[in-house]
Amino acid sequence: MAKALAKKTASDNEKALQNLRYGMIISSALYVLLRFILPPHKFPPAFWPSMIYLLTAIPTVFLYRYLHSVGTPKRDAAGTLISSGDDLNQPGLLDACWDVIYVTWGCQVGSSLFGEWFWWLYLSIPLFGGYKVYTSFISPMMGLRQGHPAAAAADPAAASPGADTTSKRQAKIQKRNEKIQAQQAKSGRR
Repeated sequence: MAKALAKKTASDNEKALQNLRYGMIISSALYVLLRFILPPHKFPPAFWPSMIYLLTAIPTVFLYRYLHSVGTPKRDAAGTLISSGDDLNQPGLLDACWDVIYVTWGCQVGSSLFGEWFWWLYLSIPLFGGYKVYTSFISPMMGLRQGHPAAAAADPAAASPGADTTSKRQAKIQKRNEKIQAQQAKSGRR
């Protein structure tokens, strides 16, 4: 069973890396084709759009190499699977690598189709990273629940961990005792 799972992970990784390779080639070819060859763009192209393309291609190539080194299955000379590599579909750092690559491809092709303003979409990467840092690390350290101070103030049990909480059974018994006391007070006996 474990061998089958390792083979499936290796197969999925090989497909993902092949798609990643094709995606890099296609997005770069589209950028060059739309930016440099097809009109109405001028030749030679403007300096800054080309620099932005090169600066965003650097992290994409770095992340491609990282995903390739982590996810490539290891095989011996006979072709037997030694290690399937890390699962490239797992959440966390690998998921963030895929997101950066996809946003980069979208910005590269979008800027060549719609104009230079499309590069502003690239700011979604650090904005999302800041949001995740705040909700995962900063707000829990400050004692805020789920990043909202109102949520922590609205739930007194969560705000004060030492507060006495009663179970359902204890609450039922307490309610019954209050009812009995109310009946006794009404009848005048005590």
